[in-house]
Amino acid sequence: MDKWENGKRSIFRAEAVRHYLHSQQEEIFPRFGSPYAFPYLWILICLLIVSLCFTWLVQIPVLISGQAVVIESPASPLANNLALAIFLPPQYQNQLQEGQIVYVQSGLKGEPILQTIIAISPDVVSPLAASTVYGVEPGAVNEPITVVLADFNLAELTSIPTATYIGSQFSVQVEIGSRRLISLFP
Repeated sequence: MDKWENGKRSIFRAEAVRHYLHSQQEEIFPRFGSPYAFPYLWILICLLIVSLCFTWLVQIPVLISGQAVVIESPASPLANNLALAIFLPPQYQNQLQEGQIVYVQSGLKGEPILQTIIAISPDVVSPLAASTVYGVEPGAVNEPITVVLADFNLAELTSIPTATYIGSQFSVQVEIGSRRLISLFP
């Protein structure tokens, strides 16, 4: 009588109907990849997390660029009485401190020469005053500047007497702080 329900015979076998109903009740999850790819995906996720932690923890220096000229300075603590008069934008005056590192770009070895700040002028200097007081060429400075004095000692780098550098001009960078590497990403 099972074959004839309600007077009709089913065209499907009872076993096929049971299998169909059972498969409708099972949850089937989509396959996003082969099982062999899962260890590689976990490695990729771990590398991503490590790189994010690295960019969060690493500090990079904040540098401001300027021009410098070598001058005679009796206030220099060095025996050669030479100093660098560094000309920087006035908006960074509050961030400058004695003892900060100055990177002097020189053609001697290709690497920057490290010097330290010894004095900071409290006043903003006009381009005319910079050319008269520090001997800067009139076109070299064309806006108000802050003047910073730094050590100038090349004795260990060259056999040329340092006094011959008076009036020489250099590009410099002053380290005014640091920030996280992740802050560079948008």
